[in-house]
Amino acid sequence: MKKVVLTESQIKNLISKIVLEQSSNRTEKITIPLNVNWKEGYWKLRPEQLEILKTQVQPMIDFINKHTNSLVQIQIESGESRITNYDNEAKDRTKLEPGVLAKNRGNTMVQYLKGLFKQLLSDGLIQNEPDIPEATPIIGDTEYKPFSTTLRKDKNNRIINQADHDFYRSNLENYRKEQFVRAVLSLKKDYRCLVGLQITVGYDNNGTHHCDEAIFELRMNGVPVGVVNLNNGEADVYGFSPKTNPNVQSIIGHLSPEEQNQRKEYFVKLHKEFEALGRKTDGMYKGFRSQTVVVDDAKARSIIKDGDEIILSMKPLVDDSGPYKILSVEGSHTEVPWVLIKNKDNDTLYRKDYPNVRIPRGSMDETKLIKLDNCGKQLEVYKRPNPEPTNRRIDYNEY
Repeated sequence: MKKVVLTESQIKNLISKIVLEQSSNRTEKITIPLNVNWKEGYWKLRPEQLEILKTQVQPMIDFINKHTNSLVQIQIESGESRITNYDNEAKDRTKLEPGVLAKNRGNTMVQYLKGLFKQLLSDGLIQNEPDIPEATPIIGDTEYKPFSTTLRKDKNNRIINQADHDFYRSNLENYRKEQFVRAVLSLKKDYRCLVGLQITVGYDNNGTHHCDEAIFELRMNGVPVGVVNLNNGEADVYGFSPKTNPNVQSIIGHLSPEEQNQRKEYFVKLHKEFEALGRKTDGMYKGFRSQTVVVDDAKARSIIKDGDEIILSMKPLVDDSGPYKILSVEGSHTEVPWVLIKNKDNDTLYRKDYPNVRIPRGSMDETKLIKLDNCGKQLEVYKRPNPEPTNRRIDYNEY
């Protein structure tokens, strides 16, 4: 057998090729310069610029098709120098604040690419549409000193602003480099299956519990996704009219006439607000209440973190100083509500027992209910020690 002896240089070259090949197989981020240049103060795309862009799209298509099991994000970064800019697309040539020109150019590119990739998806040239958020403007670091473009002379005919001109010319190349547009492609946690997630929180009509301080904010990974009103006490059902609520004097009799009117008007307004948000009620004292919140695109983006789980929690909102302070007597508590979770296709992801969590009445602590995966499926239900048995009669077909 013939023995092959490699030099140290050959070994290093071989190792570097192997490392390069391995790293290319694990590529999770690439930057593509978009060689589109604008004239001073312009930010809209012209036909000649669109022709240039057509030649630069293929690397993006290749990256997207290489990572079909991931969400590809295309972040457009657009730069500008510190030179004073004017909007030459406007009739009055408006002076622009720093970063505005870069943002306009970047978002013009965002809109173009969104339309392009929708068409590519329709044509079957890509399997998944990329996520393209708002452009990120980047302002250059090179100092700029405003100066007159005309050389000025003093009474002795000596140029007095030559240094400013020289400073500008010496930095001109840097100013040009700081004006760019590029696309940064990376792999992100896929938030899309979370869009349209429906979370229903309710109280069953078993006639054993009543409360007029049951307004909560639902959160997912700390991100507010909606407010639910589960009030089912006397005030919620009867309001504060003596004709409909025989106990009205015991509830508000100690208040002044002005304060009593405020309470009456407040409940009328409160009911209308939550009815518009989809609150359901049987109208009974100690009766059934529920409300559904839906996760939209913006909330889904904020909820998804680097990990693979979501914490669904509930935060009481009724206290002596918050937006619902007029309801505050003893304070909210979070031991009763049940939870139903469906995806945008109406498939049920969670509809089991009460989460069985509890905080003391009057506490404003955020309470964990359920741990979910990034698509809303149950991973863990939080429970208090030795939870009390529940007497549920929930008809899930109503949702």
